[in-house]
Amino acid sequence: MKFLTGNNRKIISVTVCVMVLFALLMSYFFVAGELHHDCCGEDCPICATIDICINTINQLGNAVGTIILVLLVSALTYNLCKMYVLHVVPHTLVSRKVRLNP
Repeated sequence: MKFLTGNNRKIISVTVCVMVLFALLMSYFFVAGELHHDCCGEDCPICATIDICINTINQLGNAVGTIILVLLVSALTYNLCKMYVLHVVPHTLVSRKVRLNP
């Protein structure tokens, strides 16, 4: 996995984000454009595609909500741990980097 250096990871991450955003936008545009189509019955391919697009929108929306929730909980946990270390743990000479000369 030598090709996954810092720059390559960033490029891959941005590419994946753009692809997901593109899929989301194309799903929105397809549903908006074909919402009032002439349905040909029970096995309408446009209705099936609209269902797939709506499922894609719902799944990506749920994923975004979950990611935001995880980030908020992580930030809150980090801040609580930081406050605990700064205010509850007593300071020592070593933690304050006091030099003890003889």
